[in-house]
Amino acid sequence: MINTLRERLVKKWGHSEEDAKKRVIKFDIQKTDELIHGNWSEESKRFYETENHPEIVEKGLEELTTQVILSEFYLFEYANVKKMEIFNQKEPINLL
Repeated sequence: MINTLRERLVKKWGHSEEDAKKRVIKFDIQKTDELIHGNWSEESKRFYETENHPEIVEKGLEELTTQVILSEFYLFEYANVKKMEIFNQKEPINLL
């Protein structure tokens, strides 16, 4: 499942493999503190270090989350502006 999601990001949506590893994470959900704050235990590293991006292992999600939230927010705002432009048009728009 993890590899399928990453592959889809790369092939369908044009993300780099590095970016796909940052966005789709393989980890034990019961070790959330390690995942969020970094500083993974040796056990976690043994199972998941090679499966994830090095920045996530080293820094955790906490540091990367701000970047993701801001980029997603700007994409959302851009989509809203485009919708407003489309619906405020007086003449029909060919969306094809």
